[in-house]
Amino acid sequence: MIKSKLILLLQTFSKQEFRYLGDFVNSPYFNKEKVLMELYNILKKHYPDFSPEGFTREIIYESLFPGKKFNDAILRNTFSKFLKLAGKFLSAHNFDKSEFHSRLFLLEELKARKQEGLFVKYWSEAESSLEEDSIKNEDYFLKKYTLENLYNEFRKITKNYMVFTDKDEADSYEYLLNSFLTNILKVNASIINSNKNFFGENHNFILLDEVESYLKNNPHRLSSNVYLKYYYCSIKLFQTDEVKYFFELRDLISKELESFSIPDKKNILTTLTNYCYYRINKGELKFVNEQFSLYKLNIEKKIYKGDRGFISHILFMNVVTTGLDAGESDWVEDFVERYCDELKDE
Repeated sequence: MIKSKLILLLQTFSKQEFRYLGDFVNSPYFNKEKVLMELYNILKKHYPDFSPEGFTREIIYESLFPGKKFNDAILRNTFSKFLKLAGKFLSAHNFDKSEFHSRLFLLEELKARKQEGLFVKYWSEAESSLEEDSIKNEDYFLKKYTLENLYNEFRKITKNYMVFTDKDEADSYEYLLNSFLTNILKVNASIINSNKNFFGENHNFILLDEVESYLKNNPHRLSSNVYLKYYYCSIKLFQTDEVKYFFELRDLISKELESFSIPDKKNILTTLTNYCYYRINKGELKFVNEQFSLYKLNIEKKIYKGDRGFISHILFMNVVTTGLDAGESDWVEDFVERYCDELKDE
């Protein structure tokens, strides 16, 4: 196989993506060089393996520049141009996946052109689409701020400027603040997890003291932002080893389970079950029932699956063992019969 960054990149393309790349290369809006169109046709014949048979630099060059003496520098330059074009395609392809960002760029253009009717129409659609998302994490608040701020900027340059107030701008900054606070706690929670610490260990946290001080003076933020409370309680549980944070986190997921993404549901349950293990190993056997309840929730809500189509053998055995320790033999028997087929054969 030809050693080339271009070939290595194209091997990651799905069949559909490779077809779309052809449309992109053959579009005069994105590309006007016929040699790149011809190169795509050559590449298409050898995709996805690009095996050496019939696919050498000399053969490709002869197909692109018939009758001309082989020039490796010219071929490398042609490959380089195609690689740049493939990069532009991936950028556009990724952009098309994000409905929010597509609308955002459209709104920026409509703002610049002062198209009030269209701006309000598409802004309302973008806001409605954002509100339909049940996951109100740091990304949601940042998008919300971006939309609100864009609307405020638009009103400043149109006739609506006269009804614009400081409160309007302050409202948009509320979303920015929520995003910032949630992100800071998320980063610190990640620091804890990456260090695989035991409860009560200290780490070099980032702005954690400042954020804690702010939340202490503004407790309403924890009650109005489930993700903020999730990260806060997780961090405090590891920092202090205080059981009250375990129960706050447990109550949060029992009441607001659907407010979290699948990965975050799994992360919260992992944090809570690990804490139960920690307490049980200290001789506090009342946490056996707590742990079983968490495993039961994990199984019945199918949180354990994620993107996988099976249950891990470790989780399977933990559920069985904990269920028996909790005296729930009937439930365990039913679990084994119903879920043993979800174990991998090996």
